[in-house]
Amino acid sequence: MKIACGCYHSVILSENHEVFTFGRGNHGQLGHGNIFESRIPKQVAGLRDKKVTKIAAGFYHTVVLVDQSSAKVPGSLTAAMEKLFKSSLRADAKFVVEGKELLAHRCVLYARARELDEFVGGKEKGIVGSYCVEETKGMVKAEIEGISFEAMQRFLCFLYTDSIEDKTQAKPLNAKQLIELMHLADKFKVEKLKRIAEYHAKKSLSTESIASALKTACEYQNHTFKSQCIDFIMKHFGEVIGTPAFSELPSEILKEVLVAASMIGVTVQDNQAT
Repeated sequence: MKIACGCYHSVILSENHEVFTFGRGNHGQLGHGNIFESRIPKQVAGLRDKKVTKIAAGFYHTVVLVDQSSAKVPGSLTAAMEKLFKSSLRADAKFVVEGKELLAHRCVLYARARELDEFVGGKEKGIVGSYCVEETKGMVKAEIEGISFEAMQRFLCFLYTDSIEDKTQAKPLNAKQLIELMHLADKFKVEKLKRIAEYHAKKSLSTESIASALKTACEYQNHTFKSQCIDFIMKHFGEVIGTPAFSELPSEILKEVLVAASMIGVTVQDNQAT
């Protein structure tokens, strides 16, 4: 247990990462959504599903540090949703990606990605673009092509847990898979996921991965991330053009990159961009 004392209020952090506050609340420093005082410790409801690791109390404020990467607090809604994501109990939707199955619950799809639920439950069956939908004995099945299993798995994971962190997967998604995740988020209008995937995709770019990322961005017509890839290449031009993956890019993409380089005066001298 940890305790932090402000001027007129105190904060307690339990061993289970629960936060309790008491004392004066005239400036909202207790975190209970009001300005009332509390003579006994009261749990901060807004932090129930968070793993708080540190606390601090000031004159009229309270600060907490939340661990976003670690496992969620047992018993929280997030932990329960994560457990449901991994369970086949009462699942009524099946996605087949790269020959492997992913189960889901349509009530979750309806609540988190209405367009996806409407898609798998649509009246029109058969091939829809790169997606094939059919229904058998109450189980909706959708065969999805052009998307990696890892990207689809993280997409569903986010719908359940609001996070793309899947502890059953040892490796993080690479830039190509993150762009696929952006494509899914854009197609089914999950804006928060789209922003998260774009952030991680940009962080994952390297001189070795940039060519694959650029090619994937072009394939999915992701013009925003395509521009970010080209900007990255301009900054690391000398290193990128020497990679085998860059030379293997389709001619139309190579031409676009070289035109962009010529427009801003990027040249190569002694294997370095200037």
